[in-house]
Amino acid sequence: MQKTLAWVLPIRIILQVIRDYARVDRYIAPILLVFLISIGSLVPRNTDNPQLLAAFANDEPWMTLALDGTIAKPFGNPANYLDPTAEAFKKIPAYWGTLRYDNIVYYGAVTFDIALPFYATARLIGLPAFPTAPIVLRTISMLAALMSLLFVYNFAKKHAGVVVGILSCFVLLTDGYFFYYTTIIHPDTLQIYFGLLALGLALRHSNDGLLSSLAALGLMCGLVQGTKFGGPWTVPLATAALLMGIRATGAHEWDKKVVAQRVAVLGAAALAGWLGTNPYAVITPYYFQSWITQWRIVGSSGGPLGTFTFWDWIKAIYDYVGPLGSVLAVAGLLHALVGGLSTPRKRAFFLAAILSLSQIAYYAFLGKLWVILGYLLVALPLMAILSFDFVVTWLQFFLTRPFGRIARPIAVTAVFLTSLYLGTDQVFALVNRALELHHRDSTLLALNDWAAKGGIPPNARIVFDDLGYFDPKIFKHAKMYGGVLTWSGVNTLDPEYIILSSSLYGSPHYAKMIETQRLAADDPSPISMRMYQALIPTPTPGPTAAEGISFVKEIAPDPSGVTATAPIYLLTPWPSLEFRVRSSLAILKGIWQPIDKPRVGPTLRIYERKPNRPSDDQN
Repeated sequence: MQKTLAWVLPIRIILQVIRDYARVDRYIAPILLVFLISIGSLVPRNTDNPQLLAAFANDEPWMTLALDGTIAKPFGNPANYLDPTAEAFKKIPAYWGTLRYDNIVYYGAVTFDIALPFYATARLIGLPAFPTAPIVLRTISMLAALMSLLFVYNFAKKHAGVVVGILSCFVLLTDGYFFYYTTIIHPDTLQIYFGLLALGLALRHSNDGLLSSLAALGLMCGLVQGTKFGGPWTVPLATAALLMGIRATGAHEWDKKVVAQRVAVLGAAALAGWLGTNPYAVITPYYFQSWITQWRIVGSSGGPLGTFTFWDWIKAIYDYVGPLGSVLAVAGLLHALVGGLSTPRKRAFFLAAILSLSQIAYYAFLGKLWVILGYLLVALPLMAILSFDFVVTWLQFFLTRPFGRIARPIAVTAVFLTSLYLGTDQVFALVNRALELHHRDSTLLALNDWAAKGGIPPNARIVFDDLGYFDPKIFKHAKMYGGVLTWSGVNTLDPEYIILSSSLYGSPHYAKMIETQRLAADDPSPISMRMYQALIPTPTPGPTAAEGISFVKEIAPDPSGVTATAPIYLLTPWPSLEFRVRSSLAILKGIWQPIDKPRVGPTLRIYERKPNRPSDDQN
């Protein structure tokens, strides 16, 4: 009975903290309603089949494949359709066609644990895998994002006021990375929410010092790890909360035995949180083997894109938030760290600063493959809270003498109006991104339409490096390569048509490699850009520098459908804002009045190749 109670109490505390930071009032309710309507309407897009899903985002198809595999035997294992050695791998349903994601690491099982009951029930009552599976997973991303916004608002409201809560909420909502993860299948929004809940539980423990709240914190840290490897950046937060919890119980608790006991409780709960949601991580070797392979790429120096250092990350953050934002973030963090621990408010900001800095340090020191600021979506809104509170606090301090009691309302109003002036442009940028996702006039669909109308024979062997779509009912031999297409890959697949997408060759990392890389023709490197260097420079249809390969066609978006024309006169004091508004109107016009030309999507270049063996059409 006592053992059962030992786990019931932490779970009850977690539910209480979830409730405390999920309160909806009249200020946040309209924002959440608009969020649900605008993002919810995007959930079903491009979910008709796996190939269409894969055409628009790289992570969505393999995560959907992993969910689909959880209903195979052994039940609940996300690796069933990812592990080539698994028995279930041989029985991947036919609707997946040629799509395979061998040996990819599935981050953690928490997303699939949440999705599985809904997906399995849907399949049991006869619903098809598509669009059911991607809709379930996208709904989880959306709801986790909504709960993250609610947490940020309530945390800020409780400790800094409603206005700081609203502004901090908008900082997260208008972040491009946050919007991206919210609208696709990915574990990041779930990890953001669990990371924020860990902060709420850490604050709870720092106030009461109970073992049950410490265990609850440990469980949440384990969930963060089980969602997407985020456990390490919660360790400093958990350690600080543990020490503050001992302090809350009184000086007599500073005993080595007691400290050891609390460390054991925290560690055991974290392990339970991770293992309880990721049992197949230890039942089968796949998880650790794929994780180690991934880590050798992400965490090693001298990667294919160069080596990124701590200072590269810091510079990227500075460029991302700007000089003013950077100065205020540093000031807010320092203010929170040296502000003391005497009140719940001060402890809340201290722990928020610890969590922000630990997340930044974790990725800045260990992320050597690339700089992805979307990994910092717990730190960024928390730093926004600290920054806004710092400005309000000091403005109030300077205004108290001349204005007395109304100093704080004046300070809050000044911060709100300034933020409105500086941030409205970002709001409309977010609106435009949401509207663009409603577009059906995409180059990816235009590629399929052109091919189906005689551009490519139905039985031709086709390979596309990254994003692209071919109707699986028509083009049964179209295959996504899923990365840098090398000459070795071309020789193995022997395609008759090659499609290169600017989502790959036009990205900053790969564009630089195409320009500067100098490898031998027979170099086996999996990121050899020799083929791109031979094909991309050909400007017009005709022979390329590669023997037997001709440039056939380019399908590029028509920018007139989504870009505003230059204003003749100014309607607002913000020229950039007016441009955003005009762009919104142009995008809406494109949604309401479809045209023959694609308006959005990557540029796609189609090449015809003389194969070594004939296609089925020629047999």
